[in-house]
Amino acid sequence: MKNFLTMILAGGRGERLVPLTEHRAKPAVPFGGKYRIIDFTLSNCINSGLRNMIVLIQYKSHSLDRHIRRGWNVFNPEVGEYIFSLPPQQRISQDWYKGTADAVHQNWFIVEDKQPEFVLILAGDHIYKMNYKEMHSFLQQKQADVVVDAAPLFEERFALNRAAVLQGKPMVECSMYSMEAHVTTILPGRTACLQCLVPEKPADWKRQFPVIGAVSGTAGCVGAVEVIKLLTGIGEPLDGSMLVMDLRTMNFRRVKTARRPDCPVCGSLAEGH
Repeated sequence: MKNFLTMILAGGRGERLVPLTEHRAKPAVPFGGKYRIIDFTLSNCINSGLRNMIVLIQYKSHSLDRHIRRGWNVFNPEVGEYIFSLPPQQRISQDWYKGTADAVHQNWFIVEDKQPEFVLILAGDHIYKMNYKEMHSFLQQKQADVVVDAAPLFEERFALNRAAVLQGKPMVECSMYSMEAHVTTILPGRTACLQCLVPEKPADWKRQFPVIGAVSGTAGCVGAVEVIKLLTGIGEPLDGSMLVMDLRTMNFRRVKTARRPDCPVCGSLAEGH
């Protein structure tokens, strides 16, 4: 899989794993003796035939960077193989990474330089086994009909929204906070996109952990029903409207949405395209 560039997001603080993350990033937390959490992702890459990897680091990265240099020096640069860690470069702003999508955005210059056919973006703090080659083959055969957004950060949500609009793919947008959940279906060129509804990240918004699992589950179930509607043509999807669910009072209401002609993402699209 030489036409792949793999970007591994490994800058997480891992606040819920304190004290294990008191002196290191979450992907660098030891697992099973001498191994680290990031080794699951790196091992998946090796076993999938991926040999071009960039690890995006940020928070207390010394331990993780040392582990990558000492434990994963199995690549041969003479045949185009490499793995290296990359801290925030501040090439496009003075900010550190604001989230996963922003980490990729700030380092997109590498993609432009390497010119891969495919970019694979992975988390460096998940424990699982997967053959990415098989996943890629499946996606190539099936193609994607619908995008589902349930990302926690606005940067991630905006990136998915732009990608869906650019590709002309329907997107089911699921969001939740505290005891409230919102779900809408976005049809590029026909309905309001996410940035029609939320032009920019709210100034007072900050990343916390305010969501009860059952609220997320409710939004996920409603979003899954929306996907089924889009794929089967059964029922009426939430295009042109948003379902607002206040689970504290069990009050559900449907609110109309409208496109903004000045939207930077979808404003230039002709109606119905």
